[in-house]
Amino acid sequence: MLALAGKYKDANRSKTYLFESRSLYTDAFEHRGARNLLFACCLNTCLQVIKSENKEFVESGASNVTDSDKKIRNVLAVIKFKYYIMAIIAESLHQLVNTLLNPKRISFMPVYAKAADHNYSNLVSSLKPIVKLMLPIIVNELGDDFYSKYNDSTTVVSIANKVETSLNSLRAISPDVQANLNGIASLVCNG
Repeated sequence: MLALAGKYKDANRSKTYLFESRSLYTDAFEHRGARNLLFACCLNTCLQVIKSENKEFVESGASNVTDSDKKIRNVLAVIKFKYYIMAIIAESLHQLVNTLLNPKRISFMPVYAKAADHNYSNLVSSLKPIVKLMLPIIVNELGDDFYSKYNDSTTVVSIANKVETSLNSLRAISPDVQANLNGIASLVCNG
């Protein structure tokens, strides 16, 4: 929840600290409900699934493994970067989806969060296409010195701006990208 609010460094702290610090607790839970928590958990799981699939693919030694695939594996292997990536994804969604007024309040639409045929794994799977579109752009923007970007909190917004620009450019020429962006727009809201 803290990562979606842009507090990715605090999200890496001890989980008990969240309940000891009034300001962190407020940032994490104020004006948020079950659908916000569900979205954050699904995004976290989605990144874990992609990390596992990417690691398996890169380590398979397939001839079509790219440098980008290797870099994604390296970035996702560093545990504290998961929350940083989540913060960038939340900010990117905020910029891409007109109805998302606040990245810290992103949630699933009630119709999806409560539907009987939308179990947890279906919700995780519904996030996968957009996350897979964003990851190569994010990793490319991080460059080789991604620790310095991590330490500069302004990079969340600047990288999200680049993600938004890249995906809007791709939207114009790719029906698949357009479909993914339309899909995520119909899936999320500020709840």
